[in-house]
Parts: sequence; C-alpha cells; structure tokens
Amino acid sequence: SGNEKEKKVMPVVLGYGSLLNAESLQRTLPRKIREELQPVLVPGFRRLFNLIMLSQVDRKAAIGGQAIGALNAVADPTEELGPVAFSLTEEEFEPLDRREYCYFKIEDIPISDFYTGESLDAGMLYSVYPAAELEERFPERYRREIGPLGEDGITSSEILPGDAYLTLCLQGAYSWGEDFGNHFLDHSFLADGWTSLREYLDGVEIRDRLGLDIGEYLRNR
Repeated sequence: SGNEKEKKVMPVVLGYGSLLNAESLQRTLPRKIREELQPVLVPGFRRLFNLIMLSQVDRKAAIGGQAIGALNAVADPTEELGPVAFSLTEEEFEPLDRREYCYFKIEDIPISDFYTGESLDAGMLYSVYPAAELEERFPERYRREIGPLGEDGITSSEILPGDAYLTLCLQGAYSWGEDFGNHFLDHSFLADGWTSLREYLDGVEIRDRLGLDIGEYLRNR
C-alpha cells in the first residue's frame, strides 16, 4: 500500500561535505532536523576537494588553481572519514539524488559512532562518477558543460577548495564538536590528494571562517 511505501526506510546516508551543515541539508530536505543526524566514523575512504563546481568555473581561464573544488570521497584503505549519518525514506531520496546528480552510491559501508565507537547499521555514501559513466548518463550536459573543461570528467587534481563552500563545510563539521571539527581538518585533503585541510588553512583563518555569516551563500545555493 501507499502507507507501506512511505514507511520503507532506505540505507543510512553518510554526508561528508556540505551535508555536515544541517542548514544546507535542510535546503534539500526541509523536514530533516538536526537531531536526526549522528556524527560517525567510516574507515577506508579519503575525502578530497577535487569535484569541479561547474557554477563557479571561470571558463576563460585555466582550471588549475581556480578555487572551485567541492568534496568527493574515494576508496582508500589508509584513510578514514568523519561524516554525519541520517536515515531517509524512498521519497526523500529523490531530491537528494537530484542534488548529488554527478555521484554514484556506495552501499554497505561499516560505520561506528564517532564519539563512542559503537558499531551502527551500515551506511551509504555518494562518490563522483568516472568520466565515461558521467558522459553516458548525462550526454547533453557533458557535451555542453563538462567536456569543454578538458579535465578527466568533473574532477581535477589541480583545483583549490571553493571558498564559501569550504566555510560551509568547516562550520558544519565544528557544529558537531571540536573533536569532530579537528578530525575534518586532518582527514580532508586538497585535490592533490595529500595536502590536508589543516596544512592549507592556518589557525587564524580557521577561526575567522568559523565566525563568518554564510546565510547569503546558503540562500543562493
């Protein structure tokens, strides 16, 4: 019945970028309240600012060095990820899938509570499609927006984190406690794959970013 469909709960989603920020999540899922989110720890993934934000690209300039990077997660047995976990119904997945259109889902990921270490139900996270699959799924958009970038699909190892986006994620991470925020700094990397966010930002800039009002950025996303 329709009621049964509404009650069907899908896999636990692991939000590791802008979804760390409850206000940003509510832009897509207005009924999802902060109390439904749980900080967790995920082994085996590296978080990278290597996703090109198409809306931020200066198409007259070379991609390398542009501050247009959003977060992606890739399998890496030497790293770990600190996301927030939350459950969704089938209906709630639709707007989230639209938001994360360039990502595919990796399921059955073991997770534990970030602060207690307690094992939890398996989770699912979004990872960016390889170029070939992205082109196959979105041929028109690929031809128009992605192909002309001259990169390997929609990722690049040469870009820097998008400025307002970085602040949004940083504030989201620290909203779950100082330990969680510090973990985000130590376990998030630039597009080069190795430079940590802590190395990229100095202490003063971290404090300044945590104090910024990014309401306008959120409203315009």
